[in-house]
Amino acid sequence: MGGKLGVAAGLLALMCMALALRSWGITWGLPGSERYYAYHPDETVLLHAICQTNPLWGDFTPDFYAYGSFTILLTRLAYDFLSSPLGWGPVPRYDQPDFSLWVGDYAHLLLLGRWITAILGAATVWPVFLTADRLYGRRAAWIAAALAALCPMGVVLGHYLTVDVPSAFFSTATLAAAATAAASSVPAIRRRAMLTAALLCGIGVGIKYSVFPWFLALVPVVLQGRREPPDRKAVAIDALLILGVGAAGFLIATPGVLLQPDRFIADVSQELRYNREGMGLLFQAARPALLQHLLVSLPIGLEIVPYLLALVGLFLETRRRTTGDAILLIAALVFFLTLSGSARSYVRYVTPILPPLLILAAAAIGRGIETRFRPLWIAVGGLAMVTGAASAIAHAGVFAAPDSRDAAVAAIRSATRPGDRVALAFNPWFQTPPLHPTAGCVLLGQVYGGPPIWERTPGTPGAPFDLGPYQVLAPPSNTGALTVEALDRYAPRFVLLSDYDDEDAERIHAANPTFRSGILDLKARLNTGYRLHQEFRPRPTLGPLAWWRSGTPPHDWRYMMPTVRIYERIIEPGSP
Repeated sequence: MGGKLGVAAGLLALMCMALALRSWGITWGLPGSERYYAYHPDETVLLHAICQTNPLWGDFTPDFYAYGSFTILLTRLAYDFLSSPLGWGPVPRYDQPDFSLWVGDYAHLLLLGRWITAILGAATVWPVFLTADRLYGRRAAWIAAALAALCPMGVVLGHYLTVDVPSAFFSTATLAAAATAAASSVPAIRRRAMLTAALLCGIGVGIKYSVFPWFLALVPVVLQGRREPPDRKAVAIDALLILGVGAAGFLIATPGVLLQPDRFIADVSQELRYNREGMGLLFQAARPALLQHLLVSLPIGLEIVPYLLALVGLFLETRRRTTGDAILLIAALVFFLTLSGSARSYVRYVTPILPPLLILAAAAIGRGIETRFRPLWIAVGGLAMVTGAASAIAHAGVFAAPDSRDAAVAAIRSATRPGDRVALAFNPWFQTPPLHPTAGCVLLGQVYGGPPIWERTPGTPGAPFDLGPYQVLAPPSNTGALTVEALDRYAPRFVLLSDYDDEDAERIHAANPTFRSGILDLKARLNTGYRLHQEFRPRPTLGPLAWWRSGTPPHDWRYMMPTVRIYERIIEPGSP
């Protein structure tokens, strides 16, 4: 009993450490009276979907199926249960004349969703431990659990109300149940564990559809122990049971597949089209997805030492060819191949395969410790822990520090005089400093505070709009960059530019010098008539260590740390 209590206490300590890292700075970028929009674009979309459901009253249809519904419905249920005892108001409140009257409760809803993500992220340590323990022994289990608790991508994505971390929890729990089935020689236990794995996998797919390859982790379990020639009838029965239970889990997570089949098909079809064709300029002239994930996503998501150890473990375990190895490798490799064929290569897409890779890294360390090179492998394992922890702490610290957009607007307010004009270089969205509470509210209707106030007030589109302390000049919605003509005509004193505004155009132009873009023309004009007044460039740092000291982090890795530049017009002597 003492052994079990010791394991439970150790796991609890690791999960608490993991939760502490994921909750440090969890209030980053919450909407409020100064800003109605979230700084993470997916959070805005998911919040809207959550507001469309009411599962307590039988409404399980969010009218949105780009992602599965489990996170949406769970967050809605949690809010409805907790709002009354915590004194929060109901959301949404469409009857209110102004979004400012319920933006505080909207922020509570977002924060609750983030806490669900953080808790599931910390809880992932448990199935990581169980999987490694079943397949590679107790030493590897503790190493894998510690690496999972400190995983930088788990920490970063654990701060967001998004689907990546919850889906990774269920896909990892699927592996733990599959490993339990593989380790048991009792038919009843094996079947129960297999069906549990199928249910967990179905729920995971009902959070994020791309984790469907985890069903393949059950193939070696189904085939394990069957006599030669295989008992085809038994295999068929197990396969049908797995598919049936997995389908039930998917329907529990995303009932809209039956309730709104047309909307479900339309949204999923659009996501598949994005995977084939890309999304505008976002991934043009970028590395192929295979190289992007191997060279960027996985190294920054795991940190370089754990990543290299994972590759070593992958090589070693591929050669062993046991059932346990197959459980990890089949699903992860098939999943990775599906990512590699996509035209989109977001860093977060690799999240589900990080736990299997950390388990493989732990297996390599565990086996190395048993050799005559024990001191070296202990040192390497310690280095993996230290580098993962350093990266995780440094990145979490960015969430706890002032956001670059908030710092930029504070600088504008202190530098402007009444009548000054401040221009936005590009269409406002999540990257936009909150010059007004509605400044980045472009995706939602007016009931959520959008569109920006200058877009819903009668006047000339694209003309300066008086906010009181200063005037704002912004390009009309969905027109891209502020034109050079507008810049010259209205001569704003300051121009705000985010790296999200120009990064894609700069990358494409570097690959194809004939490429032209309005934002490139605008930047060329800024280089002649304006000077860089101030730059806000937050980066993860820990003592002398700094990540992304030079260069630009990938698109979805820098949601919490965009670079914002303020350009000031050069006024010649004697000019007005």
